Amino acid sequence: MIGGEQATITIIMANFSSPYQALAALAELSRQRATGLPQQETFEETWTGVGFMLSGEPLVAPMQQVTEILTPPHYTRLPGVKSWVLGVANVRGRLVPLIDLCVFMALPSRSAGRSRRVLIVEQNDILVGLLVDQVLGMQHFRTTDGQDASTRIPDAMRPFIEGAFQKNNELWHLFSMDRLIGQEQFMQVAA
Repeated sequence: MIGGEQATITIIMANFSSPYQALAALAELSRQRATGLPQQETFEETWTGVGFMLSGEPLVAPMQQVTEILTPPHYTRLPGVKSWVLGVANVRGRLVPLIDLCVFMALPSRSAGRSRRVLIVEQNDILVGLLVDQVLGMQHFRTTDGQDASTRIPDAMRPFIEGAFQKNNELWHLFSMDRLIGQEQFMQVAA
């Protein structure tokens, strides 16, 4: 303790007949000399999702709709399926159908093979791996930056877009995995 504080404590202790009274006085003195807490800054509500690229477009999917992110696993091709179904892969003992999302939407992939990733989506009894051009990690947006989707998004993506977020002069479209899996065309894989 600093010398002045020691002297103050000794004076307080000498002026009271019981230790309880001295401690109560010491506690009051501490409250009087305590510095105030910093003022809480305004809280901005944020929205977090998984960012990814698809055909050159920055997209973001809600965190709860993406179970896992993988490098493309080895897979077995399947006969009699559409061209966008790559095959099935064994992911931790579970068979996961792999879908090339660019081919499904008839969009060109703008990525080299090494940067491509698989988003694992699990919804009720449906488990699927979606091959995308690149994963950009977790993205955080202020909810006040939410807006309608732009008109520049490719037509093939429109049914799956629920809005957009502006961040650093870039527009990130909100991609709904629920809408994708709910689409009848997506569920019809037989050629």
